[in-house]
Amino acid sequence: MMSVSLRILQNFNPMYLAYREYAIPLICAVALHVIIIIFLASKWDFTDQNRSVVRPNTIQTSLITLQRKRQTPKKAAEPVARQARQNVRPPALPEPRKLSARKSVPVPKVDPDLERRKLQETIRNKRLTEMRQLAFDQAIETESEHLIDRSSSNEAMGYVDGIYSLLVANWSRPPSARNGMSATIRVELFPNGELNTVSLIESSGYEVFDRSALAAVRKARKFKVPSDTPLFEKQFRSFTLLFKPEDLLR
Repeated sequence: MMSVSLRILQNFNPMYLAYREYAIPLICAVALHVIIIIFLASKWDFTDQNRSVVRPNTIQTSLITLQRKRQTPKKAAEPVARQARQNVRPPALPEPRKLSARKSVPVPKVDPDLERRKLQETIRNKRLTEMRQLAFDQAIETESEHLIDRSSSNEAMGYVDGIYSLLVANWSRPPSARNGMSATIRVELFPNGELNTVSLIESSGYEVFDRSALAAVRKARKFKVPSDTPLFEKQFRSFTLLFKPEDLLR
């Protein structure tokens, strides 16, 4: 009887749609009433319990059948939804950036022979520079000495001429003096020019000639000498005189 009425409802579209819309709430309400009726029927007599239970069971069976018919399309739709979810691909994660490999810098090869040659060349250049500098310094020093010597010689010649003139004035040549005779005398002076010692180094072979030469030096007693100590020590502290009848000073 209930199945026939359901087919009629399905053929009548507006009522059937309303029935589909309220089916689930109706089932819940009926189930709740069934539970309440069962709970209350347990306190009634057996006759009332049988009468009250039959009708809800029949309705419940029909409703469950209806619910199964309605849920059938949902079960068919579930694979479609599942397939749609499977077709939806999650957004692709960005690929991690690959660290660019650092280009290895080639280590330059060191040539031991080349390094040794460079070191030797550096040492040789340094020595040449030092030698050139030393040679330059020595040349400057030598030139300075020559300049000093020339200057000193020019100054000394003035004092030598003075000593020569003084000895010529004080020497009395013996009448027996002849050309070829010569006597060498060593003279030592004090820094003030006074005579310190006089001695015969080489005799002429004639005693009279030798004594006359020594007497000339002693008679002079004091000579004019340079006040420049280095020049005096170098040329006038001690010097030799060559007495000749034709040329006195050597």
